[in-house]
Amino acid sequence: MYRVTVAEAAAKLGVKEQAIRKRIKLGNLTHDKDEDGRVEAYLDMEGRATSTDADALIDTLHQSVPDWVVYLRQEVSLYNHYHLSPVRGRV
Repeated sequence: MYRVTVAEAAAKLGVKEQAIRKRIKLGNLTHDKDEDGRVEAYLDMEGRATSTDADALIDTLHQSVPDWVVYLRQEVSLYNHYHLSPVRGRV
């Protein structure tokens, strides 16, 4: 892992400097400040952004999406059955 300037990180990752600054602000990119107060990002040896705990959380959330879809479909089905089906015995 090595430190690079925001401009260097943007060039290596093929994005704009603004995108790097946004990732840093959101906590999605490991960073530090140099002795002059300039922000520097950490890239791995292949020039990729280093991940943070936020990335792990996003991965976990993505993995849980299919379960939520199944649950919500069941809830909609139950709602439709009890609230939208015709009530028998009404005149």
